Amino acid sequence: MTDDLPQAPQDRADTGSLWRLDLPGVAVLPLQSPGDGIIRSYFADGLTSQIIGSLARIPDLMVIAAGTMLRYRSRKAEIRAVGAELGVRFVVSGTITRHDQRLTFNHDLWDATDGGLMWTDSVEANLDDLFEVECWIVARIVNGILPMVREAEIARAMLKPASSLTAYDLMLQALPELQKLEQAGLRKASALLDQAMTLDPGYGMAQAWGARLRCLNIGQGWSLDRARDTADALRLARSAVASDPGSSLALATAGHLHSYLLHDYASARPLFERAIAACHNDALALSLSSLTLAYCGEGARAREQAQRAMRLSPMDPFLHMHCINLALAYYVEGEYACAEAWSRRSLAENPRFTSSHKLLAAALVGQGRVSEARAVAHELLRLEPAFGRQTDWSPPMQDRGVRDLYIRQLRTAGALPAAAKS
Repeated sequence: MTDDLPQAPQDRADTGSLWRLDLPGVAVLPLQSPGDGIIRSYFADGLTSQIIGSLARIPDLMVIAAGTMLRYRSRKAEIRAVGAELGVRFVVSGTITRHDQRLTFNHDLWDATDGGLMWTDSVEANLDDLFEVECWIVARIVNGILPMVREAEIARAMLKPASSLTAYDLMLQALPELQKLEQAGLRKASALLDQAMTLDPGYGMAQAWGARLRCLNIGQGWSLDRARDTADALRLARSAVASDPGSSLALATAGHLHSYLLHDYASARPLFERAIAACHNDALALSLSSLTLAYCGEGARAREQAQRAMRLSPMDPFLHMHCINLALAYYVEGEYACAEAWSRRSLAENPRFTSSHKLLAAALVGQGRVSEARAVAHELLRLEPAFGRQTDWSPPMQDRGVRDLYIRQLRTAGALPAAAKS
């Protein structure tokens, strides 16, 4: 149940933890609209403020407030000068150009230390649809910026001497190991996150990633004690929400654990609602929420959320997870060809993700392609040998018919042992 999880406060308190002093600083310059005062006056400043507000809700960024940034509205800003003046490493700039009834939004992310261009993107919209697509434009920009900032921060953290690493640096160093999904890498990531939590016991992001790591360890079949790892994951998720009740990462992680590990969908749903309310642009929260919807048989809604997650973050380092979540949404609707296609896309992104092998094998059996499914199952058991010895394994689908069909398909593929005869 979720009664023991804290509710979101009206105002997030600053814990004063030392890691917050090391957060990457971001400044968003006001959108420019050359030669079009109407667009600038009525739309550009508002969109700039929305981008700043959305970025400010991400807990591992320090974002300069809109009140300060809008003062740059009529100034010609030089990127390195802005970075030095505001004490930030990253600067976002952008323009809106109008061609009759068509608007083009161009955005760039700059490294203010050397003035180098890190990322650029372009979004188009009809003038008549402007306010309807406004949230989508903001989400696209935010989810394009965040991976680039995080990648640059990881590179910076890797170069720091061990004696000067903060909890934030240690968390950053753990993320690439989680993304690679290798057993030795997860052990290394676990040690880094444990060190971060020791250094800063109230660091909610390290706790949330620690919970996700334990869930991945279970899902990959590498846990030596599932009950212990499940309890540890839930403890860390609760601590993450307690440390930062407004963190979409912490809330979505807690929701996923209730759904995937406990099959407690009634508790998972409100956690996902809070996560998406906290940051409706969070691709990970949307993607994990889609899993619970699929488990509950709501394939159409699950597909919609998984697709939105991928549109928001098409270069996400965890794209393989978004792909398999979409594959599951198709699978529970009996759309085995689509489930196969997205399972294969997931494996193309990360061939070590065993959940993708399982779903692909089942989807192939569902299409009558048993010999192909057996080849997939063979690779699955090479990566996760213990799975082939499971006799009481139960997937997290709520509908018993779908759950039993999935088990039968995996048995047909040779991934699970045959059912014992009564």
